[in-house]
Amino acid sequence: MVERTRLYWTGGTLAAVGCLVGFTVLAQQDGTDSGGAFPTFQMTTPNSSDTTPSDTGGAPAFPTFDLAAPESGGAITPQGAGSEASDLIRVGSCYIAQDIPASDPEIVVEVEIDSEGKVASLPELVEPEQPTVEQRLIFVNLVTALESCAPYGAGSAGRHRLAATEDDVRLVSDSTVAVPAPPPQGPIPGAASWLPGTPDTEADLELSRREKAELQARLMVMGHDPNGIDGMPGKGTRAALKAWQEANGIPASGYLDQIQMTILMQQSEPAFAAWLQDPANRETIESAAAAAPVAQKKASGNNRAKLPPGYFWYKGRMCKKVFGSRVLSCR
Repeated sequence: MVERTRLYWTGGTLAAVGCLVGFTVLAQQDGTDSGGAFPTFQMTTPNSSDTTPSDTGGAPAFPTFDLAAPESGGAITPQGAGSEASDLIRVGSCYIAQDIPASDPEIVVEVEIDSEGKVASLPELVEPEQPTVEQRLIFVNLVTALESCAPYGAGSAGRHRLAATEDDVRLVSDSTVAVPAPPPQGPIPGAASWLPGTPDTEADLELSRREKAELQARLMVMGHDPNGIDGMPGKGTRAALKAWQEANGIPASGYLDQIQMTILMQQSEPAFAAWLQDPANRETIESAAAAAPVAQKKASGNNRAKLPPGYFWYKGRMCKKVFGSRVLSCR
């Protein structure tokens, strides 16, 4: 059923109605360009009995405008709407127009919305590659508006591109990469009787530094913050593992064994795969994997075997010197 809002005017507000009609024409033109439905105004002539009371009493009836809501969902979704991805267009209501003189001020920004409808990370300026000072100001204005209007509808989760000028913002493309909600976690039947993981059972997994960084990322996407992704599990990672174990009814030790590692990977795989779609996240894993284990290198120099009398270390070999500084033999 179409809901209508009736608007009246008197001669003194004729100019205001003219502006309103002008807005309608512009809105319909915009709707044609974007393919979306927009509200329309219909002019009707009232019946002789259809009069409107006025302050002066008995004023003659005037034509009215009926504001009809679109029959189907359009490009613009009202604030607080359900789960349509176009709910992101609400950012326009939070966007503050600026008086920025620029010949071509439009920018294109890519933003990721998480499963809770919040801005997942700092939006990326896609176009132009070398922004002017004015375009940087527009970017800051758009980022502020995105944060101010959040959270968005659940269907908005994913990546979106927005175009913005000094006084306008519009949705360029819809979600391209879905961001799934964290998988449900609950007690695993019989897990309470499992033996707890220990440093030895985790060491038996022989995880590389990359795999440890991925483990930290998997914990993070499931809602358990490891306090950083660096491939070097510390107190934050142990606390996150304990939280995950408790959520699944597993004895919480902060260490894994083979069964627990398999379950954790299965639970986190959808969210982890989506997280890796972001180049910045992939770079985080690569950086953690490539970092040199400085602490281990320092320790290795202190673990050499004690040399027999007369021998010394030379280029990693045990050598014996005689006749002053002459090297006789090395092992």
